[in-house]
Formats: sequence, structure tokens, C-alpha cells
Amino acid sequence: MREYGAETKLPDEPENVAQKKIFQSFPVGLPLFNIGFKCKPYEGRELFKKAGTASVALHLLIGSSSPLYKQLFDDGLINSQFGVEVFTSGGVFSPIISGESHDPEELYRRYLAEIERVKTEGFDKSQFDMIKRSMYGEIVKGMNNPERAADYLAESYFENSDAFYEAQVLAEMTVEDCENAVREMFDPEKSSISVVDNK
Repeated sequence: MREYGAETKLPDEPENVAQKKIFQSFPVGLPLFNIGFKCKPYEGRELFKKAGTASVALHLLIGSSSPLYKQLFDDGLINSQFGVEVFTSGGVFSPIISGESHDPEELYRRYLAEIERVKTEGFDKSQFDMIKRSMYGEIVKGMNNPERAADYLAESYFENSDAFYEAQVLAEMTVEDCENAVREMFDPEKSSISVVDNK
């Protein structure tokens, strides 16, 4: 009896983004935005390590406890709908921020400026320690949730890793790892902004 296996074939993907700015018109209250960076895709344990480091770096750059987040919120450029994530799927790796803003392009400009500042000055070590502990605690907490634990097991199986590797990555991570991730993964030339507005 012949065995059949599913195989995914992805087209060759160029390094550069297809469009730097994308604007669409729909009836929305406030403009909706997504800002992402196109990164090299990873697999296996390297994927977990790179995604974990990028996630901590993203929270340090513009997460809810970052100085930039407070500035943007105080200036009305973001609201409670704001979110960050590292999207990984089938050869795709992209740190993304999204939400609502009355001026997405100004937000984009400030975000890129903060990235360039960090590349020169680095992150605050105490802020890094706080974010790292918080995210580590979320993983441990998730292990006590059957649904989330099943997600960890499934993700690790398909990436030829183990369910505890993500926690190990966080435990061993340094602030220098996050600073290197910003230099490696947050290249303004490989960034793109998508905006949905009612104009």
C-alpha cells in the first residue's frame, strides 16, 4: 500500500518588501494600521529562539510598558486597540504592530526613529529583566492550561523541537540578544505599513 504525505512547496521569496506603503479605503471610525518587518524565515529550534528574542525586543521597543508606547498614547497616536506580535507561518517571519491611529504615518516615523535610537544606545537592562520575567511567567502559566499546553506540544512537534524549549530560550536570553535582534530583524528598508482609512 502506497503512503502519501502532505508536502508544502513555497515559492522563492525576494528579500525586499513588495510595497512600502499600502492604503485602502473602507468605512472605519479611525484609520487601521499594520506595520511589519520582513525577516529571513527560520525553522526548528532556531525559529523558537529567533521568535522569542524578537518578541521581547518588540515589547521593549513599543510594548505597553515601553516609554515610546506612553508617548504615543499620550499624544493620541494609539489607543487600547494597539497590539504587537511576531507572526511566523510557513516560511514567513515578521514582527508586527497593529491598531488604530489618527496619524499612522507619524506613528510609523516615530517607531522607526526609536529603532534607530536603540541600535545606537541599546535597551534599558531593568526594563529587559521585567519583560523577560513577565513573558517567562506567561509560559509557565500556560503549561497549567490544557489548551495552551496542547498548543505548545503541537508547535514543538511540527518544528522538530520540544515544548519546554521556548521557556529555556527566555531563561537564557540576554539584553544583548535583543539588541542584536533589533539590528538583524528591524531593518527600515524591509518594513512596510498598511493603512485602512475611510478617505
